[in-house]
Amino acid sequence: MGIARGITMRRAIYTTIMLVVAISIIQPAAAYIVTQGSQVTSNNTFPSLDPAVLYYHQNNTAWVFWSTPQLDGNYSIYYRIMPPNCLQNACLLIFFPQHRLPTENQTRSNEFSSATETSDGKVWVFFSSNRISNSTRQFWGVFYKTFNGTAWSGDTPLTSWKGTDVHPSAAVIHPSAGSPSNNVWVTWGSDHNCVCLSNIWLDKFNGTRWSAPQPVTSSGVDFGPSISQATNGTVWLTWNRNVASKGASDIYYERLGLTGTISQPVNLVSNSFDNSDPSILSVNGSAVIVVVWSSNINDESTPTYDLFMKYSLDGGATWNPGIGASPPGIQLNSDIPSPPDDDQPSVAQIGPGRIGIVWASNITGQTNIFSMTILIADIGVIAVNPGQTVIGNGTPLKLNVSLTNYGWEPENPTLKLFGILGTNSTLIQTMTTSVPYLGTKVISFTWNTTGWARGNYVLNVTSVALPGEANATNNMMTTNVCLTIRGDVTCDHQVNIFDLVGVSLAFGCRTGDHCYNSNMDLNQDGRIDILDLVYVATRFGTTG
Repeated sequence: MGIARGITMRRAIYTTIMLVVAISIIQPAAAYIVTQGSQVTSNNTFPSLDPAVLYYHQNNTAWVFWSTPQLDGNYSIYYRIMPPNCLQNACLLIFFPQHRLPTENQTRSNEFSSATETSDGKVWVFFSSNRISNSTRQFWGVFYKTFNGTAWSGDTPLTSWKGTDVHPSAAVIHPSAGSPSNNVWVTWGSDHNCVCLSNIWLDKFNGTRWSAPQPVTSSGVDFGPSISQATNGTVWLTWNRNVASKGASDIYYERLGLTGTISQPVNLVSNSFDNSDPSILSVNGSAVIVVVWSSNINDESTPTYDLFMKYSLDGGATWNPGIGASPPGIQLNSDIPSPPDDDQPSVAQIGPGRIGIVWASNITGQTNIFSMTILIADIGVIAVNPGQTVIGNGTPLKLNVSLTNYGWEPENPTLKLFGILGTNSTLIQTMTTSVPYLGTKVISFTWNTTGWARGNYVLNVTSVALPGEANATNNMMTTNVCLTIRGDVTCDHQVNIFDLVGVSLAFGCRTGDHCYNSNMDLNQDGRIDILDLVYVATRFGTTG
């Protein structure tokens, strides 16, 4: 894409299109689906650019910000508050009106917004403005304002350099995993203290005051940063680096430690094409890192851009697709109609199980903002093991259920056990459990069979669909159990010589022995002995 819009120019064309058909991709250890969302803006006169998305935990809403020029050519920031589902499905946005961010200087441009929410429920919006320009030179500074749940604050300058400070990206930083935090880190592109295009700078708010800004890159050709904190505390920073030899950009990243350490930059995406507008997300509670960007790899001549994604399931140790792979990422948008131009993505986790993406597109003729959602929740029921497959009426049955988390975050699934006899289905028990990221879990149901009609039951274990469910095909598993009279181990509904023979043949066997049959262990003490024979003998001749 070249230099970021606020530094030199605006790209003339922006387009995108949502996926008409959901894409389902199952990797060896994780599943996700990309789904179509809403057209967030519908301005037919002026372009809507540079979107940013925020999940507001206080009332479970998604906030989408963007910039639009006014009649005088200066840009203002607008936002729309909507249910997260509107980033996953088409919504009638007439019910969710757009608002103009009340910046203090509307006669100058205010744009390139980034938003985050601190643990006290405060929304922070960072943006660039050229209000500090003078009559001979245009300057850009970074400003911010906050929303306390009731009203917006005034504008506060973050930078004071008389130069170009643009494209801020902000994230709440937690000193320890899961702890509440009002700490905010902000990065942006700046030509501060250099005769260069731009470096990435960082400032930190500790809940009380800001630190002194510091550069975190030094190549002189870095711009357009995006920042996110992983569960292990590492802060991930990605950005564009202009490559002079091709006159276009590559995507880089580095890791920032809470104590001030900075890793060596890593070239995440590099080829002969332009790769720009990276947006990075660390998924809550897991080691998953997601980077979304735009590239003209499919059409360098026009050029038109498409959206791509690369992700890591192990905290950046490996990437899918791998670094240097071709194509460099998983394409998220469709090329119909041809050729759409999709760029400026912004990514955020919009509640459990869902990653929201917003971006700019001229698919409607004018550039507008569109949305999609990546569903990342997937709990699989992989085994259902009853303690016995033939059981006497009134005897409790233990049922072990094995679960695997194939998704991208820890999950708290709700499991339901049903007993099905003929066409009648009855809920036996409901349980909620937790399964760690990429982890497994065994839970145990107990069926109290007292009062249940005798017969051949299908026991159905179903995991209730999670928010962001990516794969419902593995949510259910069944097993068969015969509920009969006590002492009947053959399920012929009578206690006879066949039952005595069955127990006798397994006599002396214990749990773990190849000869052990739990149906013959009538008192479920882990061994088949005289007590089990007596149990059958005392009921000999019974039918039912």
